[in-house]
Amino acid sequence: MALWGHSLGAVKTVYFLGTENESRVVCAVASSPPRFSHQAYLSGPNAARFEADIERAHQLVGAGKPDDLLEALVPVARPFSARTYLDKYGPQARFDYFDHLSNVRVPLLLTLGSLERAEMNFAPLAEEGPTLAARWPDIAYQLIQDADHSYAERTRELWLAVSAWLKGAAVPTTAR
Repeated sequence: MALWGHSLGAVKTVYFLGTENESRVVCAVASSPPRFSHQAYLSGPNAARFEADIERAHQLVGAGKPDDLLEALVPVARPFSARTYLDKYGPQARFDYFDHLSNVRVPLLLTLGSLERAEMNFAPLAEEGPTLAARWPDIAYQLIQDADHSYAERTRELWLAVSAWLKGAAVPTTAR
């Protein structure tokens, strides 16, 4: 089977591939995975607010209220349960998909919309995407021109890129 995840589903796809040895999966696509990197947010322009949100989440969890909501602003303004916020953005960074790429054992295509490149969650993939195959030959990257996060108005271009990649990725090599 092939897996294809988008956004948080893309993060989950890479995490699964990097932590499980599932022989039924022969290839995967991860479209627009956001980067859950604690260090990146600490060094970003909203570091002070991020630290305050992390501290508030720690306080809630420490007080036995892990399901209480906090109104986080970084990386996006939305309510999160304290537990979920720490799970995604806390110092353990266990869902930073970049940390799992080296353990992926099947062909993987990472896609990104060109309109996402400047966003903090996606800038690392835009910067490093073109060089990933040099480090990991089974990992490919494709930037979809003029596509936003949902690939609105660019689903055909996304499918053409994935379809072309699948033709070469469908047969696993003996090195995997």
